[in-house]
Amino acid sequence: MSGQFKARVAQIADKGLFYTTIFLLFVPLLFSPKDPNFDDFFYEPKFRALTVLSIFASLFLLLRLLTCKEPLKASLLDTGALLFFGLCAIAALFSYNLSRSIYGVPFRREGLITQLGYAATFLSASFSLNTESRRKKFFSFLFLSALLVCAYGIAQYLGLDPVPRDRRRSDVWWKYQSFATLANPHYFADFVLLILPTFAFLVLVNTKLRLIIYSGFFTLSFTALVSSLCRGGYLAAFICAILAFFLSLYLRCLHIKKVILLLLLAALSFGVVEAYGRWRRYYSCLLYTSPSPRD
Repeated sequence: MSGQFKARVAQIADKGLFYTTIFLLFVPLLFSPKDPNFDDFFYEPKFRALTVLSIFASLFLLLRLLTCKEPLKASLLDTGALLFFGLCAIAALFSYNLSRSIYGVPFRREGLITQLGYAATFLSASFSLNTESRRKKFFSFLFLSALLVCAYGIAQYLGLDPVPRDRRRSDVWWKYQSFATLANPHYFADFVLLILPTFAFLVLVNTKLRLIIYSGFFTLSFTALVSSLCRGGYLAAFICAILAFFLSLYLRCLHIKKVILLLLLAALSFGVVEAYGRWRRYYSCLLYTSPSPRD
C-alpha cells in the first residue's frame, strides 16, 4: 500500500468515524409505527440501527488503526470502558442461556449485541472528536436530538401523541407517563438526565443571549424529566444538582442569582406538570364515574 493511498484511506476512515458518531446521536429518535396490534414500534428499529452503525464504526476504527501514521492513544476512560465491555462479553458467553445473553429478552434486546454496539459508539466518539470544531458540531447535534426527544415526551404527556402506540403501550398504565420515543418512562428519564446537567452548567457559565437560550433548554428538558413521573429520575436530578454545584465552586463560576434562576425554572416546570397531571387524572375519573345518559 503506497503512502499516498494509505493517507487517503486514513482520511476517509477518520471522516467516516465522525459522521457515524453523528448518526448515532439520532438513534434514540427512531421508531417504526406499524399496525397498532404490533408489539414493538420502538426497540426493534433502534436495535437494527445501532447494530448497523456500530458495524460501520468498527470498520472505520479498524481502518484508522491500520492506516494512521501515529498510533491511537487510549485514555484511562477508554481503557476502563474496554475492560467493562470485555467483562460483559465474557459473562454473556458463559451464561446459562447463551441465546438470551446474546440477543436479549424479547422486546428489550439488551443482550451482548447491544452492549457491543454501546462499546462501538463510545469508542467512535472517543477517537473521532479530536478537534474543537468537531466537538462543537457533536454537541450541537446532541442538543438537537435531546431537545426533539424532550419535546416529543412533553407533547405525549399533554395527550398530543402524534403517532399511534403499539399494543404494549396502549393500556391505562402508560396513559399518564411520557416515554417519548424510548418506549419506557425510566429509559426516557435516564436519557434526559444525560443532558440535563449540561444545560444547567451552561446556564451557570453563560450570560445575556446564551443564558436565555440555555435557560429555555434547561426548562424544556426538566419539564420532560418531570413528565416521566419517575421518582428515581427525580433523585438522580437532585444528585446531579449537587455535583454541578460543587463543580461550579471548583471552576469559580457559581453565581447565586443563576442558582436561584435554575431553582425557579425547576419549580415552575414541576408545578405545571404536577398541576396538569392532577387535573387530567381528576377529569378522567369524572368521565369514568359519570352516569350514562338514560334513553
